[in-house]
Amino acid sequence: MSEDKTQSTNSVATETKDTNKTTTTTKREGGGWRQMQSTSAFRAINFELYVKPNTRVSILGGLMFFGCLGYIVYMNISDKDKGNTYTAINEDGSLTRRVRTSKWD
Repeated sequence: MSEDKTQSTNSVATETKDTNKTTTTTKREGGGWRQMQSTSAFRAINFELYVKPNTRVSILGGLMFFGCLGYIVYMNISDKDKGNTYTAINEDGSLTRRVRTSKWD
């Protein structure tokens, strides 16, 4: 019963030639990929085609993706001396940032 509420139905009237009776049948829309015959390997690889979309998960995933993208952009913008410095190891094992010098100067 709940499956009938989620999918829209259209009534299709057909007439038979012998008795001229009109019969009403229901046609479900939105079957798409589910109606096609496929192998279990295809269903396992492309499971997104057979699963009902979850908006909460998709919104959360989108926010996380754009958050990571924003962090990468922020890190690239905030590094002012990006091309002019490098990290070097001192004799005592500590790390320091040094300015690149050209041998041509």
